[in-house]
Amino acid sequence: MLDGGRCDSCTHGCYKYEDQGLVSARLRSDPVQITVPDAPLRRLQISLSNDCNLSCAYCGPEWSTGWQRDIIRNGPYEVGESQLNNTNWSRLWDRMKQRQRSTDTRFFQLLLREIELATDLEEVAVLGGEPLLHNQLPEVLTRVQGKRVTIASGLGVSDSRLRQFLKRHRGQNIEFMCSAESTGEAFEFLRNGITWPDYQRRVAMISDSGHRIKFGATISNLSLFGLHLFLEQYAPRFSVGLNPVTDRSWLNANVMDEASKQQVTEQLRPWLTMPGMTQYIQSLQNPATEPQRAMLARYVSEFSKRKQQPTAWMPAEFRSWLGI
Repeated sequence: MLDGGRCDSCTHGCYKYEDQGLVSARLRSDPVQITVPDAPLRRLQISLSNDCNLSCAYCGPEWSTGWQRDIIRNGPYEVGESQLNNTNWSRLWDRMKQRQRSTDTRFFQLLLREIELATDLEEVAVLGGEPLLHNQLPEVLTRVQGKRVTIASGLGVSDSRLRQFLKRHRGQNIEFMCSAESTGEAFEFLRNGITWPDYQRRVAMISDSGHRIKFGATISNLSLFGLHLFLEQYAPRFSVGLNPVTDRSWLNANVMDEASKQQVTEQLRPWLTMPGMTQYIQSLQNPATEPQRAMLARYVSEFSKRKQQPTAWMPAEFRSWLGI
């Protein structure tokens, strides 16, 4: 890595997206040149647990207990040769109490101590699941006083819990990275488990509390249909980052019919100057394969049925192409 070469451990998170002409996490980050192996830790990302009330369409049981509960009730998703199912690890994780999984463990206590000892640490990002559901999040935030803190949240918590959190941490240097990329019925399909009015109200609560907000939009074929409406509402006031969907080839941006590709291209033309947008639009030129179309059709039908979510918000040509 110091010589500028690729390493296998970075393929999953970055290189496989760059090979497709997409913007990876490392390219979205501010460039930092590291020249020595023992460089001090400056940025840290930490996931407290996968506890989450939402079942986002491009997530899975690895990152959401909402997904785990769905699979326990209804069985795995069979999508072509792929299967979305609970692993032995997720089953064990589900049986353990939250405190056993996190800050009461010896490992986590050691990690928190290392954070305190990392005197050059500048920024900590708390990921999920849903960090705001975690009862020990305040303890973690206490250990990182004085650092820049980012909390990645889908806002899948009650108003009262969010209000209590904001009151407790008023004045602390916390930025919320809120996940969303559509509005209305499209939002409620993609971010299943929270309504669009609830999401808007909670964004306003955070903004009114004085904390900074930015948005993370997960780009998939389904989210592209409503992305322009989301950008019209929030991009004039807040930063919106575009992130590729991971490990779901049938959700790649280019897996849609030609008429829908043209429609999306026109709708997003005003936003081509956003970092990464041009690459996503260019990726639409790649033809979808028949296996991808068939897997998407099966997945959308099954997801819609399980979540009791309509698909009428999708373009008619797209639904006809899928055969749903």
